[in-house]
Amino acid sequence: MVRSRKYKKQHLIFGYLFIAPTAAGLFLLNIYPAIQTVVLSFRRSMGFGNTAFAGLENYRRLLTDAEVWQSLLNTLFYVVLSVPAVIVLSLLTAVLMNQKIKGVSFYRTIYFLPVVAAPSAVAMLWRWLFNSEYGLINLILKKIGLPGVQWMTNPNIVITTIVIVGIWSAIGYNMILLLSGLQEIPVDYYESTSIDGANPIQQFFAITLPLVTPTLFFVVVTTIIGAFQVFDVIFMMIEPGTDAMLHTESLAYLFYKHAFILNDKGYGSAIVVLLPKMSSTGWLISSINCSVAPDISSEQASIFAFSSLRLREPTRVEVTPNRAALDSGHSARQTEISRRGGIPA
Repeated sequence: MVRSRKYKKQHLIFGYLFIAPTAAGLFLLNIYPAIQTVVLSFRRSMGFGNTAFAGLENYRRLLTDAEVWQSLLNTLFYVVLSVPAVIVLSLLTAVLMNQKIKGVSFYRTIYFLPVVAAPSAVAMLWRWLFNSEYGLINLILKKIGLPGVQWMTNPNIVITTIVIVGIWSAIGYNMILLLSGLQEIPVDYYESTSIDGANPIQQFFAITLPLVTPTLFFVVVTTIIGAFQVFDVIFMMIEPGTDAMLHTESLAYLFYKHAFILNDKGYGSAIVVLLPKMSSTGWLISSINCSVAPDISSEQASIFAFSSLRLREPTRVEVTPNRAALDSGHSARQTEISRRGGIPA
């Protein structure tokens, strides 16, 4: 008994040693800065790095600041436009990349390239494509007889430009996650439903979608959080101080503006404290929506798949046994046993 306790104590010691570097990094790089940010949101910048306690002054200012509400509206508009498009396109791309086609590894690499590319390089590339004077997209529009579009200066459509870039950048990462979930689905389910006459669309809604729901839920949550934190594309593509920036800047960009450009770190901290609340609200909404499709086992999914498919009734072949043949076979068997002296073969 004493030896068993000593063995468990050694396991606990080694376990704490193994998690110590990760725990230290989590505390120093995430938890402690978050606490400092909350504390700083109750203080007022005095210049030369000095601060003074301001109570709820920053939060009262935040509630009456029209720029904050405009940034919040821009962020919500970006989330509403980008998240559904990213989820749908990522899932369709993952399904296509899960097929047995020639060169599938090459296509997967092409779709994943935006993830490994530097965000600044991606933003500069799209800034050149959307340029109103010599951009490739306007050049194509003019070639087919359509007028050019002020993609990055027109306040009415500039948020759409940012959404397009965000969708293009996020599909590759989500595709890999969903592809890993799709490859865990047994092939037997698809083969069985194919024999019963199911087409690919019926198989997708009856088998693929229910079984990939746990991975899809994770993708939805991470996509919502990433959409609320959009910053780099706006920072690199839109000129600051313009009317287009006013209709594009997100809460993350507004925090950067006040904390590092205007050097008002107290007010910037109050803005960034609002950001996790918005992200958690989006996560809660996605949790409620995904709760109607809970995590189910493979057996439950297969039962659901076969019961939900409205397929043609398979052809039944009735086999009627021949009584005379059975009786003659039984008699021959008894004769053979008697001949061997009661010992069956």
